[in-house]
Amino acid sequence: MKYISPLHILLKLFVLFFCFHSAIVFIGCAKEADEETNKEYYINDKVLRIDKFLHEEEVESIAFSPDGKMIAAVIDDWLRGPGSTDFIRFVNVDINDGGKPIPDIISKETAQLLSLTFSPNGQYLALEGGIVQVWDIVQGKKIFEVVRDGTRSSKLEFLPDNQHLAITYGYSVSDRSGNDEPAEDGGTVRIWDFKAGIETGAYKLQGSFIYLSALSPDGQYLATASYSDKTIKVWNIITGKIEKEFSIEGIKHEGSITRFTFSNNSKTIAIATSIFPADTGYASGIRIRLWDIKTGKITSQFDLPKNFDKLISFSKDDQRLIASGKGAIYVYDIIKRKRILNTKIIPGDPPVCFNIEKELIAFGTPYESHAHKELEYLLICHLKESYNN
Repeated sequence: MKYISPLHILLKLFVLFFCFHSAIVFIGCAKEADEETNKEYYINDKVLRIDKFLHEEEVESIAFSPDGKMIAAVIDDWLRGPGSTDFIRFVNVDINDGGKPIPDIISKETAQLLSLTFSPNGQYLALEGGIVQVWDIVQGKKIFEVVRDGTRSSKLEFLPDNQHLAITYGYSVSDRSGNDEPAEDGGTVRIWDFKAGIETGAYKLQGSFIYLSALSPDGQYLATASYSDKTIKVWNIITGKIEKEFSIEGIKHEGSITRFTFSNNSKTIAIATSIFPADTGYASGIRIRLWDIKTGKITSQFDLPKNFDKLISFSKDDQRLIASGKGAIYVYDIIKRKRILNTKIIPGDPPVCFNIEKELIAFGTPYESHAHKELEYLLICHLKESYNN
C-alpha cells in the first residue's frame, strides 16, 4: 500500500475546504471593523448576513451581474512581472447555483483595466483600459472594440436594449500614473451600436470636460456633470437637447458634484456634493439631494459622513438610498426620512459594487490588506434579507 504522509492529507483537506465552502456567513458582535473575527451587524434590529468568498488574487474593480448571481472582478496580474496584463475573473456568488464556470477574459490589448460593466441581460461585459471592448461572455469572445486617440473613457453604460453602449470621454490619454488632463474637445459622450459597430449619437460639453455621466434606466435621458460650472445637464437621448439643469455654483461651503445616479423609475436623480466648512477648508461630509427631474425641485436633502460617495444607488423600489465608501455602508429610508444603517464593514478603501435586483453590496480586498500578505476575498452583504426578515 502506498504511504500517504499526514502533511499530504492536511493539504488535501485544506484545498477541499476552500473549494466547497467558499461562502462563509460570519456572525459575532460589531466591534472593530478590521478585526478578522466573527462579526454581527444589524438593520432594523435584524442581523445583516455577510458571505465571504476567498480567492488568491488582488481585486482592483468589481461589478455585479444584473441577476446578482455573479461578480466580474478585475484581477491585478502584477505578480507575473513586467509586461503582464490585468484580466477578468467571474466569481459565482450564488451558493445555490450549480451553473457552469465562465472562463477568464484576458485582453492582450488592455494592459490595465480601469472599469467594467454588465449589459442589462447579463450577456455582455464592457471593459475599459485605454481601449473600449465589449465581450460576449456566453460565447467567450470579443465582439466590439473602439479606440479614441487623445482621449480616455471614464464611464461605460449599456442602454436598456442590450445593443447600444454609452461611452463618456472625459480625459486625455496619460501614463499608468493616472495624471490625466481634460480632453481637448471639452469631453464627449458617444453612443455606439456595438453589434453593428457604428456610432449613433454624440453629446458635447464645450469649455469643460465631463467627469461624471449616467443613463436613466428607461434609456430616455443622459445626465452629465462638469468640473468648471458644477452643473448637471440632463440630455434627451432622442433629440440630443438639454432638458434640465441643476447647479451648485454659488452655494456656500459646497465643493464639486462628486457622484449622482438615477432612480429606477427615471424620475429622480440623487446628487452627492462635498461639504467644506468655512473654518477648515477641508471636506467634512457629503450632502445628498434628491432632485425631481420633471419639476426641477429638491424633494429631500440629508448629509452623510465624508467618503460615502464611492457608490450611490437606489433600492429597486426607490424607497431607500444606499451609499458606500472606505469600506462602509450607509442606508437611508427615503420615505421615513431616517437612517437605517451606518457601519464599517472592511478596512481601507476597497472596490465596491451594488446589485439592485437582490440589494446586495460587495467589497473586494483593498490594497492595504494585500500589502500585508493577508488572504484576498470578496464580501457580499445581503441588505434586502434584513429588511424582509
